[in-house]
Amino acid sequence: MPQARFSTSDLQYHEVAFGVDTYPPVELGDNQVRLNMFYEEGRNRWPTRFHRLSTSEGEFTISGAFRRAGVQGGPKSEFPTFQLTKRGPFFSLPIQLPEPLGMTGVDENPIGDFQKVRSLFASAVPDVKFMRVGMVRKLLFATGKAPCFNLFTKKSERFNARLTGGSTKFLYRDGTCNINVHLDVVDVLKQTQLAIGATVTDSTGYGLQVILDVNNAELKPLSDDDIEMVLTRACGLWPDALLSFLNEGNEP
Repeated sequence: MPQARFSTSDLQYHEVAFGVDTYPPVELGDNQVRLNMFYEEGRNRWPTRFHRLSTSEGEFTISGAFRRAGVQGGPKSEFPTFQLTKRGPFFSLPIQLPEPLGMTGVDENPIGDFQKVRSLFASAVPDVKFMRVGMVRKLLFATGKAPCFNLFTKKSERFNARLTGGSTKFLYRDGTCNINVHLDVVDVLKQTQLAIGATVTDSTGYGLQVILDVNNAELKPLSDDDIEMVLTRACGLWPDALLSFLNEGNEP
């Protein structure tokens, strides 16, 4: 029996992130003052997305504070929007967060936001070259009470046992880009805050977690046109191409 077809209406979580590999690596200790100035200027320009800075000897993380789109004065949820990793900067934005927050009002292809942050970061550490850029889309589709193991195998029972988890990766490559797709069947969890202060976590069914990562195949100093090419390629795969890929496993 085929599963229901995936669509954007099944989404429970949606995040878009941009990762950059730099050379030489950006050492936090050597660039602390410059990075702090980067944060302060980012907070002046984008206070929602540069809400709070957490920094220590080995950490530089900026968090944004997001509300449900169109709701004034509603609850905020903090979300890490910028992290300096050993490979380079990682900028992420939540399109849709779990309830009760929901849609945040962030555009699902926020290339312009990333390019502005990238430009500000480049001015803060001008000697660094961008060698690889990747656009990463993280999605969670609700599948109800039935897991979607038919994406991985035609049989959900083997060895006199029932399949309870599944994960697989696909890697495609064209003349310029790597296209990575990672699929995981997961439990969809809901947390409820009780009046006595305790938090209860319940399973609401199954979901399919999807990570789509598109990056340049050749590692080299990137021009602005190179970066734009990768981002345009990545945007062109959502939603139609990725949904078509997922739904191939659901055909009768």
